[in-house]
Amino acid sequence: ETDKVISEVSNAKIKRIALMFEFDGDVKATRYVLYNVSVSRPGFGSSTKSDKTEPTTTELKFVASQHPETFKFKDATTAATPAGIYDAWYTKVYEKVVGA
Repeated sequence: ETDKVISEVSNAKIKRIALMFEFDGDVKATRYVLYNVSVSRPGFGSSTKSDKTEPTTTELKFVASQHPETFKFKDATTAATPAGIYDAWYTKVYEKVVGA
């Protein structure tokens, strides 16, 4: 942006994404991917500064739909997932190799 202003267009087409995540404290450290996800626009707000620092969180609403080719909407690792797949989980969206 040449003017250093970020604009949001109200009628922009929805961009579908894959959402990969895991839960902090999960003993099994299961990793997930949700396919074909659409995310709503986040709300925003602020608070008055006080003597304590409190993190400001933003919640997003999203919907995961089936993958257009495989018809899956979610994959997750297990205790038996090979280390090569588990360790590379966040480097690229997981796509099952047919016959593997």
